[in-house]
Amino acid sequence: MNKVEFIWNDAFDKPKDIKKPILGLTENNKLIVFKDTISRKVKHDESGHYTYVEYSNWDHLVDKYNIKYWTYQNNLIV
Repeated sequence: MNKVEFIWNDAFDKPKDIKKPILGLTENNKLIVFKDTISRKVKHDESGHYTYVEYSNWDHLVDKYNIKYWTYQNNLIV
């Protein structure tokens, strides 16, 4: 069996590349994987048309899922 060693990052230490898959550890000691942490929000213009605007909001994910630690998923792949 292969052994993998990695370092957990504190949730308040935001990931630099939020497009990479991220493994999080919650306050309830459950694992959660974020395949893509980019969110989409509807933006309306003056003419009534709308478009989707991409934005990242790591703080929202931390609060919503009670994440205490995270690491990039590729740190776990041997």
